Amino acid sequence: MAEKQLHELTPEMMEFLQGEKVIFLSTQDHEEGAPTITCISWLLAVTPTKIRFAIDPRSRVIENIAANPRLSLAFIGLESSFAVSGSGSSELNQLDGVTIRMTEVNVDVVGVREIMFYGSKIITEPEFEKTYNLDLANKFDAAVYAALGKA
Repeated sequence: MAEKQLHELTPEMMEFLQGEKVIFLSTQDHEEGAPTITCISWLLAVTPTKIRFAIDPRSRVIENIAANPRLSLAFIGLESSFAVSGSGSSELNQLDGVTIRMTEVNVDVVGVREIMFYGSKIITEPEFEKTYNLDLANKFDAAVYAALGKA
């Protein structure tokens, strides 16, 4: 299968990337220069060319993006695996309506590639379970997604 690169998210990807998904974020470590991967879930596709996610401001990801804004987001879904490349910028302000401090990162999408190996498809998407107070988790998630959804 020849690799095809898109320059924006498809409508199906937009719908899929509306939160509560396992997303792999790859940045370049600001000290070592090596690639590093972080797993995130607070993410929204805002437009076909913009993705927004929230992360703890103490995360190494923030320093990595400040040093080199190029990043990749990978996800498993829609019967395949995809890599989204882009450039990130962060807002260090607390997200409105969120009780703990979170950093908003905006990603300008420059490329989208299907990265599934040839001759296969995904039959089960990754799932996760929250391991802390479920009522608190639901309240916090709702606040984070409401804040991320604001333009």
